[in-house]
Amino acid sequence: MERFRENLTQAGFYADRHLQYLLAAKMAAAGLLGVVSYGVASLSIGALRALLFGVTLGVLGFYLPNVWLGRRIKARQTAITRQLADALDLLSIGVGAASRSMGACWSWSSGQTTSLPRSSPWSCAR
Repeated sequence: MERFRENLTQAGFYADRHLQYLLAAKMAAAGLLGVVSYGVASLSIGALRALLFGVTLGVLGFYLPNVWLGRRIKARQTAITRQLADALDLLSIGVGAASRSMGACWSWSSGQTTSLPRSSPWSCAR
């Protein structure tokens, strides 16, 4: 259960109800594929082969939500990786602006000239 919860979190689904939805989807897909494939196969091939076919597709249906979740995780990781450069760029701009404004405050308070006028809303006058 904990592994499913971790995978759902990595895919961007944080609520507890998403775990319930995943488990319900696994059961529904397994049951639906198993029953439908057995019903269709029993019309054309023998009962034993139809049962084997139904069980095989039922197992496949049980694992299909795992495949979907894995693809969703991979897509989210790719999107985060692609946006990482932009986030780092914005972070460096913010840090640079903060360090410049702190430098301006320091130089104004020490009596040195500064680039910020005294009437500026960003000035550090106390």
